[in-house]
Amino acid sequence: MKNHLTTTGLRTGGIHAISITLQFLIAAILARKLEPAGYGLYSFALAIAALATVPSQFGLANVALRFSAFYDAKNNFALLRGLKNRVMQWGFSYGALAGIILITSSYLAKITIYDSPVIFSLAWSSLVVITASPLHALTGLLRGLRFTTLSQIPEYLIRPIFFILLIISAPLTPFYITINPHTTLILHAFSLSLACFTAWFFVRKYFPPPIFNVQPIYENKSWILSAAPLSLMGATLITNNQADTIMLGWLATPGEVGTYRVASQLASTVSIPLIIINIIIAPHITRLHTLDKNIINLQRLLTSSIRIAFLCSTPIVICYIIFGSRLLAAIFGQPYSTAETVLLLLTLGQTINVFSGSVGLILNMTGNESLAAKGVLIAAITNIILNLALIPLYGAKGAAIATTASTILWNIYLVNAVYCRTGLYSTIIGNMRKFSSHEKA
Repeated sequence: MKNHLTTTGLRTGGIHAISITLQFLIAAILARKLEPAGYGLYSFALAIAALATVPSQFGLANVALRFSAFYDAKNNFALLRGLKNRVMQWGFSYGALAGIILITSSYLAKITIYDSPVIFSLAWSSLVVITASPLHALTGLLRGLRFTTLSQIPEYLIRPIFFILLIISAPLTPFYITINPHTTLILHAFSLSLACFTAWFFVRKYFPPPIFNVQPIYENKSWILSAAPLSLMGATLITNNQADTIMLGWLATPGEVGTYRVASQLASTVSIPLIIINIIIAPHITRLHTLDKNIINLQRLLTSSIRIAFLCSTPIVICYIIFGSRLLAAIFGQPYSTAETVLLLLTLGQTINVFSGSVGLILNMTGNESLAAKGVLIAAITNIILNLALIPLYGAKGAAIATTASTILWNIYLVNAVYCRTGLYSTIIGNMRKFSSHEKA
């Protein structure tokens, strides 16, 4: 069991590492092709789509994960078939409904407020929502049946690889497709459609054969009641993550959104070692805390793993401090070199994030999810307030200050919450001396 969890964690970590690399490559290609203003419109549309897909990404996907695992363990194939049918129906239906709402909202905004490229991008984001929602439901089903690695392939490998191929080949087709923000969103939706089809194929192929021989049973009320709080928590998380991009889109120029976005993506690479470490150590936190009750070894695992993550992140931080402007120009193009200050501000926030350790993961894995949710809510509210105050004054730099300040506040709160609830020290400093003395006693 332990070896299986470790192997699965390493495979998942590897897929995520490849996916991050592919996403970075996509960002570099699109930033150059679309230039700051075009890339800003595209980024704004994706941020809106991320917010619109919260019910499917967090509510529906987690309901599929939780209940499919439970029904499979109980060999209740009638309910499992009902769940499969319903989440697929809800995924497609919600995607279509959210898409219609986005298109209608953009039209009303255009005729009542003002006509701008930002409003037009709002409409085009509906294509991403329509195709992403069923994908989340399907991958949730696969994860629930313990096909963890398989569930990652459609979204994290198939989608970005196909998207890159479409971007490169589109101008070479007989239709002479021009790469602009709106055609890019169409190509993005096409790549999501292929990922969705792949996930559907996996579900059909690997679902337990007995479910196709029974009549489905539905527990719609239980599934909806479970999805609601998960969607609410997901909305808070996505709002915190996307507030800067969305509010820049409304309060600043598309060009500022574009330069801010590339700086944000570059700064986010500082946290990649922490993300991979979290994937690997997650099952061990639960085992050591809940089953073995071995706090000493758990503290050692946390401190040693976060030190490894911080050690791997440090060269990235140093590189950005010394070569920030040149890296932005070399990777994304000369127009983005002006985002160096934004990059350094966001890098500071990511460095504090890594320094603080696996705070959210520790709370979730030890049964303290409510504290993790409260921390996200505090950060989201702080982020929105600061963005409203600072973006009109400082533009992209104001958004970077707001995001970094909320990240620091969030981590301070969660570090303290981890210690108060579990007695564990999550930062790279740790408290090894204390546990060594206990061990000697």
